[in-house]
Amino acid sequence: MGIGRGTLGLALLAVAGCGSGAPAADPSAAGLHDDPVLRAVAVWEHGAEGIPPTLPPPSPPEAEPADLVRPEEAAFEAPASVVAADAEAPFRDFDERVRRFLVSPCVVDAVQFSCVPQGSADEFWVQAGLDDPDPEVRLRALVVLGRACAPRTVDKQWAVLDELRTGPRAIEFAQVTTRVESAFAPAALDRTLAEPPPGTEYSTPAAYQWALRAAGVTRHRGALARLAELSRAEQLDVSLAAERSLEDFTGPDADAALARCLDGWQYNAAMKAADALLKRDPERLRATLLASDPPKGLLYWKGIFFAHLEDRRGVPILCEEVPGLHRSDASIFDAIERLAGPEDVESVEALPGRVREDQRTRAEEVVAAVRSRLAGGR
Repeated sequence: MGIGRGTLGLALLAVAGCGSGAPAADPSAAGLHDDPVLRAVAVWEHGAEGIPPTLPPPSPPEAEPADLVRPEEAAFEAPASVVAADAEAPFRDFDERVRRFLVSPCVVDAVQFSCVPQGSADEFWVQAGLDDPDPEVRLRALVVLGRACAPRTVDKQWAVLDELRTGPRAIEFAQVTTRVESAFAPAALDRTLAEPPPGTEYSTPAAYQWALRAAGVTRHRGALARLAELSRAEQLDVSLAAERSLEDFTGPDADAALARCLDGWQYNAAMKAADALLKRDPERLRATLLASDPPKGLLYWKGIFFAHLEDRRGVPILCEEVPGLHRSDASIFDAIERLAGPEDVESVEALPGRVREDQRTRAEEVVAAVRSRLAGGR
């Protein structure tokens, strides 16, 4: 999960805090915590430090038995009663649970990859605040999620920001909304995305993922070429977030960017781009498949998308690849049976001798069906 923020995240938030030109709120200023807007500014500017702790630090033990963990070696945990209480209450204010969350935000990635759902109880708890009927609660949730660079809900954050900056309390909330809006500014996003993707192949800092999604959610067309480039990146979270943002754009240039993503064959961003093109511009998808040369491990997807296009040029690929597939092979046999033409007879008839034992019966059925169809001239 994208739990790291790193220097890029801090830079992004620094830009946001200075973007309005307003002075930063001093979290220790007198009267600050009586003003909901100034409190929100303090949290945006200072994160966890903008929320004074309400729990005392743990007291050192009087004695140190050999089997006792030293306080400096263990993370502080809030008393169980506090955890239970704020776990049951909905998100409303900048409380101790929010402060703990902002100390080290644990947020889910921009785009889920595996079939195993990602989860972050604190993030989901704050996220629910974006739908609260109270605009002050929505403002606080927006500030917390923006400060944490939570990338999964960037679209919702942008929608709530737009509602708050144009709603009945727009003037009152302006000190906050102008700061949050500056994080979405094209110049701020461009500075972040100009950097090489940080992190590792399977872990990208949340701030970078946030910027990738914000460029799509805000329809920052100036970032389209960079998003297309990053959709081909080897870092999984980067390619997935960039591809998802490409889908936010419309028009021929956006479809061309999706085709470029597909031609990069980064799994599974390329598959998502192909799915999008299948709906948006099937002929561009066909042309991209014809011109592309996927790596061996993804070659079967070229055949699958040809089959989605009802294009028999996928048949030889599927006949070659189906013995090695354990999932989706039923639909592949169906496609071979449906699309095979006279040119494919040799490949089809070779199937029973090439497939696995558990596939042989279906392969024989396909051979018989193709022979019958072609003999009947259908």
